[in-house]
Amino acid sequence: MRIDLDEEEVTVILELIGARLDDLAGTKNKTGLEFDEQGMLASLDMDLRAQANGHFDDWPESAEEQMFEAGAAARQMVASGSVEVAAFMDSDCLPVSRAANRRNVRLSGLSNDPIDW
Repeated sequence: MRIDLDEEEVTVILELIGARLDDLAGTKNKTGLEFDEQGMLASLDMDLRAQANGHFDDWPESAEEQMFEAGAAARQMVASGSVEVAAFMDSDCLPVSRAANRRNVRLSGLSNDPIDW
């Protein structure tokens, strides 16, 4: 659905959404419907602000589809063996800081046996 609004109309709608969100924030014992309403209004508020500020103007219509296709192509490349993938938490990838090295040196002579505590 497409609705054309001018800047003033968007401002009024955002103010009304904000007022209702403030009302819901002040409610102590919310029902499930009020929680749902609060979530939907917050999402609508963010979407309206993004569209009103032109954040989606340069996105292609099929941006989600393009991202999905890129992921599928990457999985195909890995499955076919044309790309080598390093194992997660490979020792070459682990960051080691000087503090971690000092800690390891200090603790290298200690055992973790409760009897030694």
